This record gives sequence, structure tokens and C-alpha cells, in this order.
Amino acid sequence: MSIRSRWLAGLGCLLALSGCKTEFGVEVPLSQLLDPAVTQIPGTVRFEIPGCDSYEDSRNPSSSLVKAQEQVPTIFPQAEFKSCYQQKLTSWAEFSLPVAIDRDGDAETFVSTDTLSLTSDPRRLLGLAIPPAVLERIDKVQRENLGPTPEYEVRLQVINDLGRDVDTAVLASWLDDDPITFGSVNFAQGETRSLRLSNVLIDRAMQKGEATILVDMDQEG
Repeated sequence: MSIRSRWLAGLGCLLALSGCKTEFGVEVPLSQLLDPAVTQIPGTVRFEIPGCDSYEDSRNPSSSLVKAQEQVPTIFPQAEFKSCYQQKLTSWAEFSLPVAIDRDGDAETFVSTDTLSLTSDPRRLLGLAIPPAVLERIDKVQRENLGPTPEYEVRLQVINDLGRDVDTAVLASWLDDDPITFGSVNFAQGETRSLRLSNVLIDRAMQKGEATILVDMDQEG
């Protein structure tokens, strides 16, 4: 089984009775990404579950929600339960999750082993890093309680609040749901664009430690 398959199966086994969809989301203001004083930004992770309320007594949480509340912090120690809700007949258990910002340019060291990281340096404007410690904790959960492989998504809302346009190259992602393998994209000042990461990019982050998402084409390198 590949690294990615083990990761996804581990996340899916949190909610063995669920529809097995897992989504990470982060708003990424470029000003904060480039500010050395900012070490983390808020993110979310949510899991599809059969329902928020117990079928026996709607005043009580469902067993799948209780299970998520117990097991998600064993993978992401700083995760906190936020809410359970329904969207278009799908129930979601959502957790807040700090996302670290790693600017050292070293794919073998991580500023945090508790969570995912966004990476940034003058040339590689934005990347994703997944510490091995996170993968190890997911493997542990999988061994304890095997479950189906979920549909998985990582989506970033990139906010250009720098007061200037930024010319970038986008790698292996969907930009506003348009698939891009490698393409030049101008982020206009004041603009917010959605990036959904491809499986190839996520695989590289897990196997190599870090994967580049955006390259700043205005920087020499």
C-alpha cells in the first residue's frame, strides 16, 4: 500500500461508518505568509459522518461524532472540535487546526510535528509540508481501526493582500476548479483565488517532505 493510501485509509478509519470524505481548508493571506513574525495561521479539517445526532436521542451526539472527537486529536494534537452541521444532506464534523509556516527551505526539518505546514521562501512562494510524525500517528490509528479509503481534498484560499500584483507559476493544482499542471497565473492585488491540490502534489509532500505549489516569477532563481 502506498504512503498516500495509508494516510487516506488512516483518516478514513476515524469514521468507519462515514461516507469517507475528508477536507482540509486554509485561508492564506500572502502578507502573513511572507511575514517572519507570523509562525502559524488557522485552518480547518472536516470529516463526512452519517449524522451529528444520535438516532436514539437527538439531544446526544452520534457515535461517529464522538469517535471523531476522540481520535482526531490523537493525530493532530492541537485540533479542537468546532461544530457538526449538515450541508446538502451531508453531515460534517469540523475541527480547527493551526497550520505552521515553515520558511527554512529545508525539506528534512519541520517547524512543527503536530500539524501540516505551509512552506515559503523568496522563490518558492507557497508549498505544502507533511511531517513524518503526522504520517506515523495516522498509521497507528489505521492499525487500531481499519476503515475505508476516503475521498480527500486540500483546498487553499490564497489572498493577495500585498498591495501589488504577483506573477506566479502554479504547479499540479486546480485553480478555481481549472486543472493546471504548470501555468503562469497573475494574482491581482486584492484578489482571492482557490487552489485545490492534486494527488501528485500531496504524494510528493509525503514522500519528499515538501512540495511546491506556487513559484514567484518576479524573483530570480
